[in-house]
Amino acid sequence: ADVRIVRDGIEVPYLVRTLDGKREEREIRSEISNQSASSEGVQATLDTGGNARHNRVRLAVNRTNFKQTVRIETSSDGRHWDTARTDGLIFDASDGDNHTEALTVDYPASTQRFVRVTILGWKNPSDLASIRLTCYEETAEVRDVLAETVPVLHEDERTKAAVWTSDTG
Repeated sequence: ADVRIVRDGIEVPYLVRTLDGKREEREIRSEISNQSASSEGVQATLDTGGNARHNRVRLAVNRTNFKQTVRIETSSDGRHWDTARTDGLIFDASDGDNHTEALTVDYPASTQRFVRVTILGWKNPSDLASIRLTCYEETAEVRDVLAETVPVLHEDERTKAAVWTSDTG
């Protein structure tokens, strides 16, 4: 609670700084090139038009009170698909004025041009209102280190104080 830094017998001001982490989400321009229902569920393909980095889809839906599994696939050519995630989960719970939802699905970062989203079990393509493709990045919080040396304890006989000395370089 009381740390003092002294140089040549004079107390000097100091700063212990914590660098905040950051969260950033950038929307990737993409167009839905195909939206349909298959035997597996409602499916939509997004085309980024290039090789932008992406790792999250944000869905808007025309349904309430559901819990559904979402599969995410990526492709460079729109014909050969790699599975990015098979167990995404979206839900909506509505009861009167109370409403909660989770309509984002994260997957490992990709730069593939195409992303295919399948909401398993749904049969009506119009239940999927829109999809936004984003790149979400989170940087952890970092704390500055003043010194990484072991302080040495000295007893000041004149002032009867305990003095810790550390060489900060």
